[in-house]
Amino acid sequence: MGIRAINLALHCYGHLLKGKTVKWFSDFQSCVHIVQSCSTKIALHSESLSIFLCCLKINIDLRIQWIPRELNTIADGISKYASSDELEVSNPFFEHMDTLWGPYDIDRFATCKNRKTERYNSLFMDTGSVAVDCFTQDWGSCNNWLVPPICLVTKTIRHILYCNAKATLIVPKWPSAAFWPILFAKNSDVMRSVSEILEF
Repeated sequence: MGIRAINLALHCYGHLLKGKTVKWFSDFQSCVHIVQSCSTKIALHSESLSIFLCCLKINIDLRIQWIPRELNTIADGISKYASSDELEVSNPFFEHMDTLWGPYDIDRFATCKNRKTERYNSLFMDTGSVAVDCFTQDWGSCNNWLVPPICLVTKTIRHILYCNAKATLIVPKWPSAAFWPILFAKNSDVMRSVSEILEF
């Protein structure tokens, strides 16, 4: 993890670490040196100073240490995570849907960058997320906005039924997909729970 990522993480989540001693392992030797000392490059020096001031302000004792990359495989893998399965709709489309079936209380599959409602759930810890992993939550008391990754559509449908939740579910029109028969099988529990279908 680079120095900018450390700076961002501390500014986003530092309040959770207030008054704590934090041991931070990095496989990037230059980053460790810059955080511990400084840099002759103004931009990197500014990042280092920002980290120092953030830790000073919220009383974090940051102890950064270099470790070889082969001992940092879990964190290294998470830092490179990118999903090719994520879906998103445009803001105008969401606003149209919000006038039809909203207002929506929560976006269950989002990040701080693409959320459509003030409250949202995220896959990983995220700035402002009210919970990580939406399937650990009871959806029953909310009007839920759901644009799940394709691989989670079936699980999403089951969770809607389990929670007896009010929701708008956005999925691609894909009759050969595994979730399609679950959604559109005649006389199924799912179809009995569906009030309206909009194709767009």
